Parts: sequence; C-alpha cells; structure tokens
Amino acid sequence: MIWLSVTAAPPISDPQVSDKFGHVVAYAALGFTGFFGFPGRRALLLMALGLFLLGLGLEGAQHFQPPREMSTLDQVANTAGIVLGIAAAFVCARITRGLQSAP
Repeated sequence: MIWLSVTAAPPISDPQVSDKFGHVVAYAALGFTGFFGFPGRRALLLMALGLFLLGLGLEGAQHFQPPREMSTLDQVANTAGIVLGIAAAFVCARITRGLQSAP
C-alpha cells in the first residue's frame, strides 16, 4: 500500500471505479485488522490515530512525487475507511461473543 501511495507511476486502475474506493477499502482492511491487534480503547485510538497520520504522511509525500499530487479527498476516504473497518470489526467481535455465550 505504501508503494502504491508514493510511486510515480502506479498501476492503471479501472477508470470507471474511483480511486477513493481503493482508499476506503485499503484503510478499512487496516482498521479491521488493527481492531483485533490492539485490544483496549486506548490502544485502539492510538492505532486509529497512527493510521490517520500514515495516510496524511503518504498524501504529503505525493506532493514531492510528480505527477502525483496531494488530495484532501483521498485523506477523507482514508479516514472513512479507518472508521468503517473498526466499526465492522466491532460488529464482528460482538456477534462472535454472542455466539460463544449462546447455550
């Protein structure tokens, strides 16, 4: 993911699919897996903050990698992905706990 964010010539994607979708999916996967890797509220918040800062840093790095450019909408998509990934993981964890406690 980092290479895709900073390479000057990323692989060409389907022009009918917005690259914002890719941002959401990638950061949702990171948020989802991070939820299970960082137990506890404080650790989860720090992980989410770290992912946000990673996205921000990678967007900033694109400013120095022509023809790439920094995009606020990409960062919004990254953040949405983080939130969606954590929310999906929370729901999965609740369902799993409910199934384990069922008679």
